[in-house]
Amino acid sequence: PEPVAFAIDDFCETGKACQRRLLIADRVLPIIHALDLDKLAEGDLAGSLLQPIVTGVPTSALAVTPRVPVRVEDSKSETQYVYAIDATNGSVLVTQNGKVLSVSNDPTRPKNRIALRTDYAPGLATALSLAVVHPVFDVTGNASQYTLDSNGFTDKQLAAMPDNTQYCFDTAHTSAQAARARLRGVFLAIGVSDGTVQIVDVHDNDLKACRGCGGPIGDPYPVIRHRTRIYSQVSSTATEEPSAIPSTSPLFSVGSDAFDVGYDGTTTDPRIEGLSCVPCAAPQAVAFPLASQLATVADAGTPSEVVASVDSGASETLDAGLGTAMAATDAGSSGGSGTTAGGGSSDPDRPGVNARCKDGAARVCVLGDPWATLENWSAEFEGPIPGAFGGHGRFIEPGGSDNVSGSLELASEITFCGKGVLGDEDQLAGGVHVGDQVVITAALPDLAALKKLEPGISDAQYAECQKLVTARKSGDATLAFAVRRAMDDRLVLRDALLVPSHDLTLNPGTALDHTLVSRCFGGQLMTFEVHTRNAYVVSGSDRLQFQHRVVADPATKRCRIDTKQSPTLQGRAYEDVPFKNAYVSFEIASHRNEKNVALRAQPGTNLIIRFGTTTIPLRLDATIGAYGTNFGVAPVDLRYNDVDQTLYMVDMTTRGLVPIPLDAFPKQVATSYQ
Repeated sequence: PEPVAFAIDDFCETGKACQRRLLIADRVLPIIHALDLDKLAEGDLAGSLLQPIVTGVPTSALAVTPRVPVRVEDSKSETQYVYAIDATNGSVLVTQNGKVLSVSNDPTRPKNRIALRTDYAPGLATALSLAVVHPVFDVTGNASQYTLDSNGFTDKQLAAMPDNTQYCFDTAHTSAQAARARLRGVFLAIGVSDGTVQIVDVHDNDLKACRGCGGPIGDPYPVIRHRTRIYSQVSSTATEEPSAIPSTSPLFSVGSDAFDVGYDGTTTDPRIEGLSCVPCAAPQAVAFPLASQLATVADAGTPSEVVASVDSGASETLDAGLGTAMAATDAGSSGGSGTTAGGGSSDPDRPGVNARCKDGAARVCVLGDPWATLENWSAEFEGPIPGAFGGHGRFIEPGGSDNVSGSLELASEITFCGKGVLGDEDQLAGGVHVGDQVVITAALPDLAALKKLEPGISDAQYAECQKLVTARKSGDATLAFAVRRAMDDRLVLRDALLVPSHDLTLNPGTALDHTLVSRCFGGQLMTFEVHTRNAYVVSGSDRLQFQHRVVADPATKRCRIDTKQSPTLQGRAYEDVPFKNAYVSFEIASHRNEKNVALRAQPGTNLIIRFGTTTIPLRLDATIGAYGTNFGVAPVDLRYNDVDQTLYMVDMTTRGLVPIPLDAFPKQVATSYQ
């Protein structure tokens, strides 16, 4: 054992005995030690040992809450939480009754960790310190303190009200935004390595009384335990309730041209059909078009059938299906309907472009969770698979000593299964998957160099090589081979090039196969990329990237789909087939001719989905900016003082000791420090 930090749990009701605990973090063992403080004081060392809290990982810091009601409306049942920093990666976990809780619905985060909002340094910021704050909360009271009067106030709250001032609608807290910056209850403060201090909801005393601060606007964001507190950017003069769901205005791009998608799913480009409707089943909700957008269009005189193309917007609000985290909702707040509608690709009734979407459907759906990491998405037709490229590509001839398939192979330094590569023969039974393709990106050697590598090459043959590379550079054609089968260390290819023969004028008798390509590049190692074929590569902008379920079979080394993994782990979208991962849903419609035959999309056609939201965390930026220079801070310690109900931050680099008020919790602190 290597004890490194402790927390004291002595929150006992006045006049009643209770077990007081000393909790000790251990940065070697995967437990939190627990000791009985009273037995320690009596000298009973052996008897003081309590059942440890099994965290599964070593920990470096602890914080324990006073007893809080299981829910605001439940004045009989109480519970406690112990928070800890994972010593292996700086994440924050929470335990209840000795068990680690699942607290996150964010697909980019572990479910048993609190999702820090690390916008300043995505993927890098870690927790350095913890402190439980409990302003205007009686830690020695009994459960009756949680009983609400007819106006939603507790006796403790009524006693704390300023004279002659309405508690919620006072001059300092006249909006939902101001009310969210006021901390009254029990909260967790986390000092983060990006120089911020973030607040996590545990029990909000204002919940019943003040969720409607700001008049008719209300507060669309439920308070959920163990989630970072949202600081709502809502104007007190606004007349419309803000959406709790990220919205988007999707667009398509072809080369340097970009085309917005209309509310009816269409675009103004004749090469792109647009977006069909998809059902927004829980836990997803409508992201485009929103009911408010359609209402604006209607006011401008848009035909009613276009306005009616999306339902009234019930699922635009926060979906009720927030999973296990809703069990910890502090007030039982709920959102929209989250109804499932529409049908899959087998539904002949599924509305397409320029048609009305069924209720609960939209052109784009997004995860209905305002705490989830905000990802932008792109879907590029026959785009490169992220990470599936190399500089040591070489052909292995059929019959070669290291050939394992008896067919043409391409070997490289990368592991293809780990990148999600699949071939025509790797598809699932009954699936729509088409195998990927290998695109040769190597530069053509000059004639003199090539003649040294291929002494028998003629000027006419070199001219053919130039035509191949010129067509590739212009975008008229690609030097690509279809993948038959994918293996972990090689790809089995079809020998014929995917370059259409009518795009090139080559010498009679020249075969468009690997022999031609090998001769053009002197039989040397080639740079290459693996692209999808007849499919869109869907990837996120930050953490999610290209998702897949491809693994290497341990016996055959062939790439295969791991059916035990979630089917939402997918990175390929096909036209006229709904695409859905854990975060976003859409369906790209195929462009068809007058005979209703689907036309091939232009390679590089890209659907771009960028999300915007008004939700930001309640977060203190403690860094100092002066004369164009930003001085970082390291909040290595946080301490709450119940006497002045102030949080104190210790920064070992620049500021020293910084007092942080809790009413209202600031976004920044003054440059002065103690």
